[in-house]
Amino acid sequence: MRKMQEKNFWHEIRDHLPEVHWVRIESGMTGAGIPDVNGCWKGREAWIELKVHPNKPTALQTNWIRLRREARGVVVVATRHAGCIVLDDGMQQSSFAMPFNWSDIRRFIFGAA
Repeated sequence: MRKMQEKNFWHEIRDHLPEVHWVRIESGMTGAGIPDVNGCWKGREAWIELKVHPNKPTALQTNWIRLRREARGVVVVATRHAGCIVLDDGMQQSSFAMPFNWSDIRRFIFGAA
């Protein structure tokens, strides 16, 4: 079985949550450590750092995430495993198994509407 690539994980999220206004961030043009994706849904904004297991956030990413969370921003580390997605917002972690309930994933990231 081939390992999923991060860009495919991004496409999976984008395609299953089209109601969210997504912006893919290319940090090489902005700054090191900035998460991969910014999303806004019903006035709620979140940053998403995408990872495919076994990859983890780098030291620069971890620092950016810490600073944003200290400023009361929402940052979710989303890790794609074979058969599941693990979401961690720094206060809680939740695992979603296939078939994914995309409404629950959106609710974890942005809260209830």
